[in-house]
Amino acid sequence: MTNKTAIRFLISMCLISIHGISLAQKVDNTKNEIILSELNFAELASKSSIKQAFEQNLDSTGVIVNGIKIVNGLKAYAAITSDNTARLVWYPTYASMNVDRDFGFTTGPYLFYANKGEKPDATGNYFSIWKKDKNNIFKLIFDGGINHTKIRNDYNIAINEASTKFTALKTEAKTSISTPPRLQTTDDAVPYLSSKVVTLRADQPVLFGKKQYQQPSAQMTYVQKISGYDKSGTIFYCIGNLSNNAQEALQNKFQGYYVQVWRFEKNWEIVADVIQLIK
Repeated sequence: MTNKTAIRFLISMCLISIHGISLAQKVDNTKNEIILSELNFAELASKSSIKQAFEQNLDSTGVIVNGIKIVNGLKAYAAITSDNTARLVWYPTYASMNVDRDFGFTTGPYLFYANKGEKPDATGNYFSIWKKDKNNIFKLIFDGGINHTKIRNDYNIAINEASTKFTALKTEAKTSISTPPRLQTTDDAVPYLSSKVVTLRADQPVLFGKKQYQQPSAQMTYVQKISGYDKSGTIFYCIGNLSNNAQEALQNKFQGYYVQVWRFEKNWEIVADVIQLIK
């Protein structure tokens, strides 16, 4: 694979690798494992390579997004060579973790530079889901995000002056077998939104709260590809594609992808909602 092809491939996978300052120094006094996992991942990317950082942090079942295709991350990175000409800078401005401290997600702004020292070629907000493996180490089970259609120069400030807001995903023990509803369309999500839902959309900052939630301009059909729970069974995540309607979904005609994180607190509710559409 050529260097230019590799760069395009990295961009399409939502650019979630890091090269730059010693980010871990910004939170060296924190005890929050999920934030430290993100920042240590960043350190490895800056000191070695994007490829090595991903290969050491992805779970064997972890997935990434190539364009709008949802693919196994380790297999995808095994197919490319390291490239040291590109630079990607980002910072987790928001993180959330369950009470057992073994599952959570982070999000924040990124800037991508095809060539170091030049102006950014892309900006957006990343979204990563982390889960502890059998060795009690946080591993990525999803890495993706949303890409803006225009360069956001203010993201330099967002990253250079970044801090991380953290919340705990409080849940309640389920007294009986309960699973989240299998939603058919994007309109179906609205009644299940948490009052503090985190929303990621193209050309928008990370949005917080039900009042800021943005539905797609037209109803779309969910095509769920991957799903799972934390160990307690009270946090659920699902990842899939979006189609214009049910017929196109059956034909595998996709217009984007989505990610949702749910929690159980008396009832199931959506605490994070990510949608990236083809522009």
